[in-house]
Amino acid sequence: MSKKIGIIGEHPNNDSDAMIELLRKYRIENVTFEVIDVKNFRGSLMDSPTFNGILENQLRGENFDFVIVLRDLDFTKEKEKREKERISAKEKWFAKVSNDIGGIGIFFLIIYELEALMLCDVAALNLFFQTEIIFEKLPIKEKNPKHFLQEATKQARNGRYEPKDAKEIFKKISFEKIYQNHVGKHSFKAFADELKGHEIIDFS
Repeated sequence: MSKKIGIIGEHPNNDSDAMIELLRKYRIENVTFEVIDVKNFRGSLMDSPTFNGILENQLRGENFDFVIVLRDLDFTKEKEKREKERISAKEKWFAKVSNDIGGIGIFFLIIYELEALMLCDVAALNLFFQTEIIFEKLPIKEKNPKHFLQEATKQARNGRYEPKDAKEIFKKISFEKIYQNHVGKHSFKAFADELKGHEIIDFS
């Protein structure tokens, strides 16, 4: 029996398309992925009180088995917005979203940005950009991975990194390296294990 999986990111052409390229490498044969584009809701606008209702209406009759929701945590230095509180706020937001769409949501809160996953496979980045990037810390600990990658590639032969490059990069980076290097409670490893449990992807 086939499964239809929707993916909502903070930007459909960057986050959602890129994640599909990564998951497609290990998708179970009967699984199909489809980007869900909730127009005019990008990034933090997804927190809008009108988002849930519009999403619910958009999904009506679509018959998705699961809907994957991707959000960046985004690092902030503001003292009143401590990390645990911000994580809790995003989890509560997702719980409401999932409830409103029938409990079929799967959440991946990316700490801190999608680019952290790219930094799990620096060798692939160096091939893509023709650079010599060195990155030795845990990717999940890098507070501003997008900025790091843009600075590291500003003199790259193939051009400075921009979010629009994400889809092509995710075609080339290693699923295994991300699984091994982005670990912890809120990590790609935990997300991938959940997808495997739902028989969406399979890997050893």
